[in-house]
Amino acid sequence: MLACRQTAEGVELDLHIDADLAPLAGHFPGLPVVPGVCLVDWVVRFSARHLDLLPDGAAKIQTKFRRLLQPEADVTLVLRRLSGGRVQFEYRHLDAVYASGTVAGGGA
Repeated sequence: MLACRQTAEGVELDLHIDADLAPLAGHFPGLPVVPGVCLVDWVVRFSARHLDLLPDGAAKIQTKFRRLLQPEADVTLVLRRLSGGRVQFEYRHLDAVYASGTVAGGGA
């Protein structure tokens, strides 16, 4: 994590995707890509840590992967609180959106 900013709706996290991350191993040779399950996992973990939401993980996930997120990228993860304990997220860099969606916990 490079930076963390609280906003009125949630939090913005500037992240650097290091090429040595374990989930990138073998995903995929010749075209390394951050697995979508990692992106969702980070949403859940950072939501629990910074927003006190999703402490028991995700029960409902709605996501759209728009671009491949590759190692050595810098991205901003935007997390916004929604009603019912849900979290809206977006991974972006400048005007490019890599993935977006919503995650709800078990009680939603």
